[in-house]
Amino acid sequence: MEKLKSFRITALHMEGFKSYSQPTDLSFGDPTVITGGNGRGKSSIADAIAFAVTGLPFFGEHRIDRLHNEDNPDLFIRMRFVDENGTLHELSRARKSNRMTITYDGYEIRQLDLADLFGERDVFLSILNPLY
Repeated sequence: MEKLKSFRITALHMEGFKSYSQPTDLSFGDPTVITGGNGRGKSSIADAIAFAVTGLPFFGEHRIDRLHNEDNPDLFIRMRFVDENGTLHELSRARKSNRMTITYDGYEIRQLDLADLFGERDVFLSILNPLY
């Protein structure tokens, strides 16, 4: 897989993820600003993006059990994005019955493949979260 030079997230779908117990779809423009009061899900959106790409939360914690909704132990994240050439891609990560699956453009892949696309986990998380 060829490393992405740049990308822009266009949509995010979350299910069973933190405060988003029900299927939730978000669309992103150019640029996107996410605002809201405390406890409204802003950090959950950042966690979902980080989780889709790295398998870790926004702050890099390794405890995945903090990411699922208490009412639903299975979780699903789908991130749609456009690469530097304008090509639309879809990345999803799911955990069902303690089995993790990652798909990219319809093909099941491994975390190592995502590192080839997006760069190493620590680098991606430090760009997404300067406090990482």
